[in-house]
Amino acid sequence: MKKNLNTKIFWYICNDFIPKFIIPFGVLIVIVVVWELSVHFLRVPDYIVPSPLNIIDRLFEDISFFIIQGSITLFVAITGFGLGAVTAIFLAILIVLYKTIGRIVFPISIFLKVTPIVAIAPLLTIWFGFGVFVPLFIVALMTFFPILVNTHFGLYNVDHSSITFFQSIGASKLDVMKYLRIRSALPPFFSSVRICIPLALIGAVVAQFFGSGNGLGWVILVSYNNLDMTTCFASVLSLSFMGTILTISVSFIEKKIIFWNNQ
Repeated sequence: MKKNLNTKIFWYICNDFIPKFIIPFGVLIVIVVVWELSVHFLRVPDYIVPSPLNIIDRLFEDISFFIIQGSITLFVAITGFGLGAVTAIFLAILIVLYKTIGRIVFPISIFLKVTPIVAIAPLLTIWFGFGVFVPLFIVALMTFFPILVNTHFGLYNVDHSSITFFQSIGASKLDVMKYLRIRSALPPFFSSVRICIPLALIGAVVAQFFGSGNGLGWVILVSYNNLDMTTCFASVLSLSFMGTILTISVSFIEKKIIFWNNQ
């Protein structure tokens, strides 16, 4: 019994722990060390590329400032993502139930998807001012299309024999949607959520570039204009940390909800 337990622990360390944690962390440490040594020996000034130690010092030197600004950016990203996701799910359900709606929604969605956000963000700021509406709208716009496409794919691509069985027992379209299609749509939906998490943060930062007055996007813009690259890199590091935590959280929620999916 003890021997079998030791064997399982050994194989877990070799097959899971080392490839998933030790190797990526080791590569990251090597990159940081090379970066630090290169900046030190080449005498690169901080206003061009700051050293990792200076970036970490700047981050913890004024940690409350970065927490407050990061919270603002995080609020915009999550709220905007929620608005875009709810709208996309609602439209995906309508498209499956009523195909005519799809002929209207998809061309408009594709048009919005290919429109550069950076190009229309200044116009939105001019039209609607510097309030919270513009950042939320930009984030919702950036996250809307992937969720719409993936959710529609999951709702529509259901085993035909299962639909026939539900119809044979008198199930309505809403019953098929509730008990069959939504279950089928969960895996592609969470795949789109993992894609949209970084898009939501990017959208929040881009929106805060244009006169927001707060948030990490505003901090990055101001520090860039002042050649304060240490603060700029500290803000980017904060965004990376937030994106990592959000991605891990989504994966955890996905495993709890889609417990039958082994992939």
